[in-house]
Amino acid sequence: MKGRTWRAWRPSLLLIGIMMLMATGCITNGRSMQPLKNKKTLDKKKMDSPAESTLIFGHIYRGAFYGKAYFDQLEFTQINPEKEPQWIFPGTVGTMFYCTPVTPGSVLHLAEWGYSSGNTFYYATLGIGKNDSSLDFTAKKPGLQYVGAYNHKGTKMGEGLMAGYTYAFVEEESPDELDALAKLKPLLKGTSWEAVIDARIEELSK
Repeated sequence: MKGRTWRAWRPSLLLIGIMMLMATGCITNGRSMQPLKNKKTLDKKKMDSPAESTLIFGHIYRGAFYGKAYFDQLEFTQINPEKEPQWIFPGTVGTMFYCTPVTPGSVLHLAEWGYSSGNTFYYATLGIGKNDSSLDFTAKKPGLQYVGAYNHKGTKMGEGLMAGYTYAFVEEESPDELDALAKLKPLLKGTSWEAVIDARIEELSK
């Protein structure tokens, strides 16, 4: 399968692109440790509880010559027509991401992502169709749901002047769930999710 193609915009065009995206509400002001749902920052005092909702979390990164590099922007949309329409910018720490709690049965689709590398900003608008540069996560049951670690990897295609790369998300074993939980715990301290996180850390540490 061929990966989704995307463009690299140079700084002169990047400024125009960012201004247009901000005007249409399609881009945030960068990474945040607190997620947003429909442009509203998560209110930890009013979070849905683990008894009634699903908190999806995991790792998303891209391979780089110096290790695992994070994305500057991630945006999910809830695509199950039977559930509440939502746009979610996940909270992030390093490669770890977590979304606002959702109703079981919700399907979170990675619709947009972007990152900077040197003087270039890479940005992909993926829509709601399935492709190799997107991800879908279905909330299965109330509580924590670790969805894995996903690396956006490039594969060389062709040789010489015809050479190019296709990109796709590939699930990896590292970083793992314990690493994600360690980053998530301080962010949700004092909420009803803290005890659930502690219990899961204890379970995985046995």
